[in-house]
Amino acid sequence: MSVTFWVPDAPQVEVECEFCRDHGTPERHGGKCSPWCTGKQLDSTAPEANFSNYNACGVLALLGLDPQPCGSVSPEDIPRVLQQIMLVCETDRVSYLDQPPSNEGRVIYGGNTREDTRRRLDAVRAVLDAAARGGWEVAWG
Repeated sequence: MSVTFWVPDAPQVEVECEFCRDHGTPERHGGKCSPWCTGKQLDSTAPEANFSNYNACGVLALLGLDPQPCGSVSPEDIPRVLQQIMLVCETDRVSYLDQPPSNEGRVIYGGNTREDTRRRLDAVRAVLDAAARGGWEVAWG
């Protein structure tokens, strides 16, 4: 499973259905990828960030947020969370999630480095920045 950070109230634009575009359109569905497809989909104008549950909980903990699989940050709290990202990136706290790769039976963990954590924080920062510009909340789940 995974957790996506997104801006629910961001404007959306209509674009071509990704599946129809990438995989062709069978004739049996009237040129669409399925009988329910309109050939179009709505995409957010704001960026999104998607992580595994484990990585999302680690990022949330670093940001001082409740590491639950779903939640939100109000527009008023976004500046504080952005400040926390800067603080984490400028200190050794960015190594909080460092862990070597491991293989424990059926569970394989690919490990985590400072660069991985910075990349995830940068992705969350992009979502928060877009929400701050629009005055919208950020949600995850």
